[in-house]
Amino acid sequence: MMTQVRSLIFFGFLNCVPSFVEYKLLRVLILHIWADQSKIFDLTRISELFQLRYLKIDCNITVHLPDEIQQLRFLETLELHAPVSDMPSDISCLPLLRTLGYFDLGKNSIENVQSLGELNNLQDLHLTWSNIADPDNLKNNMQCLGSILRKLSNLKSLTLVRAASSHPDVLDDAGGAILGITGDVLSSVSSPPPLLQRLELSGRCCIFASLPEWTKELGNLCILKISVRKLLRKDIDILKGLPALMALSLYVWTAPVGKVVFDSEGFSILKYFRFTCAAPCLAFLIGSMPSVRELKLAFNANRMEQYSQIVAGLEYLIELKEITAKVGGTGADESDKRYAVSALSGAIANHPCSPIITVQCVDRILYGEDDTSAVTQEQEHWTLEEEHEMQEESLDPLPELVPIPSTQTQMRDGSQNGGTDSSREVLTQTREGVQDELIERSMEVLTYEQEHVTLERQHEIHEELLDPLPEVLSTSSTQTQVREEVRDGEIERSMEVLTQEQEQHTLEQQDDMTDRVLNVQIGTLMEVLAQEEQWRNNMQNSGIGRSMAVVSASHGTLDPLLDKLNALLAEEYGNLEGVLHEVSALKSELTLMHTAVRKYTMLEDPDVQVKLWLSLLREFSYDAEDYIDKFIHQLDNGGHHGGFKQIFGKTACQLKTLGSQHEIAEKIDELKDRAKNLKASSYKMDDTACITSCHSTVDPQLAALFVDSAHLVGIDSPRDDLAKWTVEVGNSSAKHHCRMLSIVGFGGLGKTTLANEVYRKAKGHFHCQAFVSVSQKPDIKKILMNLISQVSPHGFTKDTYNWDKMRLIRELRELLKDKRYLVVIDDIWSISAWNIIKCAFPENNCSSRVITTTRIIEVARSCCMGQDDRMYEMQPLSDFHSKRLFLRRIFGSKDSPDMLEEVSNEILKKCGGLPLAIISVSSLLANRPANKEEWEKVSALDKDIGLEEMNRILCLSYNALPDNLKTCLLYLSNFPEGCVIERERLVRRWIAEGFISENHGQSQQEVAEWYFYELINRSMIQAVDICYDGKARACRVHNMMLELIISKSAEDNFVMVIRSRQTGLVNRHGCIRRLSVQHIDQNIASVLANEDLSHVRSLTVTSSSCIEHLPSLACFENLRVLDFEGCDGLEKYHMKGLGKFFQLKYLSLRGTWISHLPSEVVMLRNLETLDIRETHVEELPAEIVHLTKLQHLIASTDYVMPGIKIPDGIGNMRNLRVLLGCGISSGSVGALEELGNLTNLNELDVQYWGIGSEYKRHEDRFLSSLIKLGSCKLQSFRIWRKCPGDVKFLESWLPPPFSLQRFEMSGCYSFKWIPCWISPALTSLAYLEINIVEVTQTDLCILGEMPALLHLGLTCQTFRKERLIFYSRGFQHLKEFVYDVSVLPSGNLLFMEGALPMLEDLSLIYCVSMVNAYGFFLGIEHLPRLKNAQVRLYKQGAASSDIASAEVTIRNEADDNPNRPRVTLVEHVKREDYCSDGCPNRTVAVEGLDANTTNQKGGSRKTTNQTTNR
Repeated sequence: MMTQVRSLIFFGFLNCVPSFVEYKLLRVLILHIWADQSKIFDLTRISELFQLRYLKIDCNITVHLPDEIQQLRFLETLELHAPVSDMPSDISCLPLLRTLGYFDLGKNSIENVQSLGELNNLQDLHLTWSNIADPDNLKNNMQCLGSILRKLSNLKSLTLVRAASSHPDVLDDAGGAILGITGDVLSSVSSPPPLLQRLELSGRCCIFASLPEWTKELGNLCILKISVRKLLRKDIDILKGLPALMALSLYVWTAPVGKVVFDSEGFSILKYFRFTCAAPCLAFLIGSMPSVRELKLAFNANRMEQYSQIVAGLEYLIELKEITAKVGGTGADESDKRYAVSALSGAIANHPCSPIITVQCVDRILYGEDDTSAVTQEQEHWTLEEEHEMQEESLDPLPELVPIPSTQTQMRDGSQNGGTDSSREVLTQTREGVQDELIERSMEVLTYEQEHVTLERQHEIHEELLDPLPEVLSTSSTQTQVREEVRDGEIERSMEVLTQEQEQHTLEQQDDMTDRVLNVQIGTLMEVLAQEEQWRNNMQNSGIGRSMAVVSASHGTLDPLLDKLNALLAEEYGNLEGVLHEVSALKSELTLMHTAVRKYTMLEDPDVQVKLWLSLLREFSYDAEDYIDKFIHQLDNGGHHGGFKQIFGKTACQLKTLGSQHEIAEKIDELKDRAKNLKASSYKMDDTACITSCHSTVDPQLAALFVDSAHLVGIDSPRDDLAKWTVEVGNSSAKHHCRMLSIVGFGGLGKTTLANEVYRKAKGHFHCQAFVSVSQKPDIKKILMNLISQVSPHGFTKDTYNWDKMRLIRELRELLKDKRYLVVIDDIWSISAWNIIKCAFPENNCSSRVITTTRIIEVARSCCMGQDDRMYEMQPLSDFHSKRLFLRRIFGSKDSPDMLEEVSNEILKKCGGLPLAIISVSSLLANRPANKEEWEKVSALDKDIGLEEMNRILCLSYNALPDNLKTCLLYLSNFPEGCVIERERLVRRWIAEGFISENHGQSQQEVAEWYFYELINRSMIQAVDICYDGKARACRVHNMMLELIISKSAEDNFVMVIRSRQTGLVNRHGCIRRLSVQHIDQNIASVLANEDLSHVRSLTVTSSSCIEHLPSLACFENLRVLDFEGCDGLEKYHMKGLGKFFQLKYLSLRGTWISHLPSEVVMLRNLETLDIRETHVEELPAEIVHLTKLQHLIASTDYVMPGIKIPDGIGNMRNLRVLLGCGISSGSVGALEELGNLTNLNELDVQYWGIGSEYKRHEDRFLSSLIKLGSCKLQSFRIWRKCPGDVKFLESWLPPPFSLQRFEMSGCYSFKWIPCWISPALTSLAYLEINIVEVTQTDLCILGEMPALLHLGLTCQTFRKERLIFYSRGFQHLKEFVYDVSVLPSGNLLFMEGALPMLEDLSLIYCVSMVNAYGFFLGIEHLPRLKNAQVRLYKQGAASSDIASAEVTIRNEADDNPNRPRVTLVEHVKREDYCSDGCPNRTVAVEGLDANTTNQKGGSRKTTNQTTNR
């Protein structure tokens, strides 16, 4: 099937070239063609390859490129190593072109050259010139080139070489031949490309009078090859100033009068230096070119006599490893050459590294033979022109002659006499297997497409033709990549040297070397730890990498307020001078307080006075921002266009005439007075408030170390498992190395207790043991001394206290080097602390073990970097063990009085299996009367009931959070106990509240998601519903942590939470800013009626029962977030006044089941999120298209409704990123066409209920829009279809959506076969749910090659008798696989050895009646990482014995799997599935309720985010 071929590479004759137009889906086309030169290679039909990205043609005949090549809109690389009859007239019509070569400046018109300036994405430009062309045209084109270079802002590589068709020009001694183009036409370039990293201008083509001035602007330049007639002092200074230069090839045509001297300035990272000149005029001073590794020289031998040394100061190039020199030239005799060989050998005799020297004597000096960009295949010889030594040619000479002490004096005669013996025979080195640029470029594209092709090995190219730069420098990669590759090379060489040294040194010398390396490593880690501590302090004060002001729980809106005041003062408005004067004064007062806020928020335990002051400041900042926002809104007069400047410019005069200026000034003056009072209060506190609390605290780990094992509950199984793993030695040598165990989990789960129990049980198997705690602020020296005291038989020595950290680590390594040791490092809080401590544990192949505990997942991972290391995640106690621990602590028995049963269960539910919480609460109850009333008080978990120890331990994690994460965590108090909080809901609300800012190129969405995952990483919240990509879809807050959050939130007046059993509002300072109503009755409603709710910023209502007594929307004025999710019956609530919330950004009506949107929703001009899932809304108001800031429009997608009607004018909503639940068939054709204008759309979810030809236009328009979206930012597309049929129009989605990450089909329809656009070319597609009429083995091969696929849901719609077999090839990254069949019975699956190596979750149908055809086996034992398998047994038509045998076989396969997966067997039955009125019924498969589960080792099952409605 040639139509599926993605890349084609051809080597051969013209008459054998295949008809490439038959390969419709080609991405890469490479042709190497030979033919009679009278032929012409016509590419007229090349435009039919609409997906072509890479085109390279190398041939000896003329190529005809048609103008239609402009239709190749995806073409990124165009390389033509051949004569071109005529370049297309407007090459700028290839917008994605990144690489162009070779473009002949001699043959092309000036219009074509000008069009190069329109290629905005061009990164690599390779130019040629033919000296047989019109000289005037060539000169004009060069001038034009200089004028367009400034437009090529993305250009990274520019090369200019002579075309293969040019005649070689050789300079004779008289200098009569013409050498290339003068480079002076490029000297006047006004602004070179700023990103340029590679500039190679072959000396055969372009020669400058001196180095052009614009060269000094190339701050990113890594590789430079350039030719000049004279090298001036300023040229050297320019080269010194290029900070990124790593490879320099310099050709100088006029021999200088004196030496070219390089001093210690500049060239700090230069690795490769080539210098070609008529005379050997180089000199290096101490400290020059400290990184140069390779030096290449070429000069005429008969010019040596004018210099005391050929190349002076080579010994100062401390990193020099290799010197290559070519010596000779016209007029030189054999004695000159022998003298040069001897002199160069002597010059490096004193070099510390003894670099390898290769000297080649030639008759003529070859010029430019290292030009890897040259396309000529012929040997070209150049000789340097014999320049007359004329002072007038060097009016501004090279650096003055610097007297350099001669280290060696050689008489020429002596050299002639003794040179034969001392000089070695000429060495000739030929590089083999030079990597052709063809392979680099084509493999880059093929890697991008994730397709692997094997190119034929290229012919070896002789050094005299190419002699390339070192491979590490020859590519046009970025500066960072070059540095990394060079560094990798250095590490390799260093390791080789180290190996040689180890073979030559004694064991004692090796130990000394190890100590020196260890000292450097430890010293570096000490610096890292100090830097991380400083980083942590900075983060506590300023938040994580904040790039703009955000709202904070600790100091309110102070930062955003200052930003807004600065914006007000940014422009001058004559009519508002009085107002702006007051604004400026207010800003000054707030700025002075800003430092005080930072200082006070650093205090670990601020006193009451500081807390009160911070509270007053928070309230002031909220009030001030609310007024400033209203002020701006009033100026805007309800408008929604323009920023500050436009608003003021439009209404300043109105303010003056209406007299509003005075009123505004008075209000701002009032705010200013409040600010002055706050500032005065801060001065009074300075003498006392800065003293941090330093009262002693009890080590929370101490009690866990001495608990009686008999009192522990639920610890036996994990203790025995981990103890067994700890003591096992293993048989192979690989099992004897030191292994790490890291125990990670939420604070209070019992990590220290478990580690101590494992330690107690296993320590008898080890020579020495130690148990130490680290804590949040580790004292590394104290920890190391503690370790030494426990593992040393003599304990501390007299001088131990005086040792520094490095001495302590060396001593500890010495003590442990030949022992099997067991060490527990408890309570690690940072990776850097662990990186220092682990240096103390030597690898001695004695089966030693190190156990760590931590609350932070990333820290645990850093401790377990080895393949055999283990990370154990702590789990809460089960209900059984929780109750057992609870009752034992109170009654000493397993039973409780019946009257306390209900309240006991309520208390245990709140404890959530947390041992620390259960122990704390039960200890409290043990000292109280055993009656229901007392226990109910404790059940409320009031902060005053005596749970200080538990709260203090939980506060350790909270206090370690940066300010921004604290704010985001406290916001979770909006959600009720046990609530599963969706990630997207939380992230969007954070953004709407102003907690999130863009940061270092990351969007607000990305930063907010990072915060979410960081809270999970720090065990502050619990991940729920882990998706196919390993990311949590939602989270849950442990009840104990929720109580702490609510308490902290109340302290900061951050969120007011109204819950059940609450009779009033908690004490607070200031107005209610955020209100979460989780329960409300008449009493609470009365209390709220007397409260000022006008300052509330977010309103969250979590229950339908709250609607009846909820305050009217008229009471609110400053809402940013309004969330009614789950409030069924909202239609009873009066929504009048919704339109006045001009600051509202988030509105959720999900789960309210309203029938119509409130009419005033169209007035919410700043709205960013509108969620109407699980409602009966079928149509949006027409005016909703004016909400141009809306980013997320989310409606329901199900079988009941056909999707909301897409409004006409939706194309105006260009900020939309998520559009879910819209109907294709319900909207107009015009609206479907406008969808294509939503270029920022990331996620699209549609329904299609259309049946019949009358919807053909809808399909065509929607497909057209889908193609546009696919070429932009579309990452997720899902289509639902309720009625049976097809979506054949989707098969024509071409060009494919290369950015697509998720594609999902749901409903009663299918593709006949896999569409051609679903192929390995979709390198980002990770989630695929697809229905196919018949799945074939070929389909599996295609899907298996998709490089990023993590989840695959495959549904077959027809009967299939044969098995589908999964082989070892393909699906290398697949983690989840769901296989369904609509027509049963049908053939089963078979997994061969090596198949699906990363699969973790499997769900499939197993037809028992088909086993007689090919046996019972599935091959589950061949899936090495399988964790969960659900096998749905279709038993109809099967004998009971076969059913039993199938179940046994499946369980046995699971037992044979080394990962011991959890296997669930369920019965699969048929039912008649209702589609819709008028639609035929179809038979589908559903799961039965009876399940037999085989619980195997393998951890808890991860819930996947699957929405497979079949």
